[in-house]
Amino acid sequence: MKWEHLLIQLKLRLPVGNITTYGELSEHLLGHRMGGQAIRSMLEAAVNADYTNARFTNRVIYTDGRVADVHGQSVQLEAEGFNVQNNRIDLSQVNIVKFG
Repeated sequence: MKWEHLLIQLKLRLPVGNITTYGELSEHLLGHRMGGQAIRSMLEAAVNADYTNARFTNRVIYTDGRVADVHGQSVQLEAEGFNVQNNRIDLSQVNIVKFG
């Protein structure tokens, strides 16, 4: 799978004010939740190809609520209404987009 496919999924199904996790994307695209690092690598490749892709990739966080905080992720998420405390989002307070 190429990062372009992943980016299309994010553009179509993860609008402003929504988040998902690396685990959710791994489950949807790879069939298991253990591919989070591969997903993160694809997202990084998307941003390296075009920095403006960060506005889509920044809506993906770790399964435990941690924010990677690359490419201004925390600032973007806060601007979209998420409460980021200690580099983490309380997952009990948000809806996580499921792709399955």
